[in-house]
Amino acid sequence: MNYYSYSFLAGGRLYWDKCVTMPTYSDGELAYCSFLNSIKSVKIAWHGMIQHDMKNKEIRIHPTQKPVALYKWILNQWSLKEMRVLDTHGGSFSSAIACHDYGINLDISEIDKKYYENGLLRLNQHQSQTKLF
Repeated sequence: MNYYSYSFLAGGRLYWDKCVTMPTYSDGELAYCSFLNSIKSVKIAWHGMIQHDMKNKEIRIHPTQKPVALYKWILNQWSLKEMRVLDTHGGSFSSAIACHDYGINLDISEIDKKYYENGLLRLNQHQSQTKLF
């Protein structure tokens, strides 16, 4: 959404503040949201080696990878268990991990075979982790 201005997108916007301090990088990302007529924002640090949860750092497997925490925030705001989510740009499968954790049905696709295989491996590894609580 950062680089496009479509007048027919008359909904709200999501703003992800990446908490970036370097002036040469984007401070955040914008996304369209049909559920809003306003702007909602979230702060989740995500820049190079710096991540919001340094104890549980995510391994970066895609150049435009988003943190799982971002998708969980979005799901917490607008999803219902009976919803089905469509992600047409699966990338690193961060959305798939968030949907798995919340028990939400997801249809996901990724055009690049390498990213699809790496994302699926990442999801499978996450799903195989034992949850104690």
